Amino acid sequence: MMIKYSHKWASQFPDEAFTDEAKKIWAMDLSSLSNNQIKQGLDTMIDRYPSWPPTIGEFKALCKVGSESMKSDQLALADRSNEAITKDERVIMIGKYAEQLAKACKGNL
Repeated sequence: MMIKYSHKWASQFPDEAFTDEAKKIWAMDLSSLSNNQIKQGLDTMIDRYPSWPPTIGEFKALCKVGSESMKSDQLALADRSNEAITKDERVIMIGKYAEQLAKACKGNL
């Protein structure tokens, strides 16, 4: 995170004791998520929060929205494995995921 957010990341952790406590809290709050969900959150975090690191709630929401989107994509593609998704269907899917992400970022999921 230091590489992605530089001094903005470091400024949130003033000393080693605070950092250790933050690690415990984040680990506890993220313990219900799968590795794939956390990876999804990390993969989308910089796009959604380019200037400052997200709070744990914001990060957790990114993880959940990403996993729901991936599940929907996998189910849709599994049912239509021999068909191409049309441009109109793709636009609808993107709109749905954008709405879910906006809700998650506002804490409405």
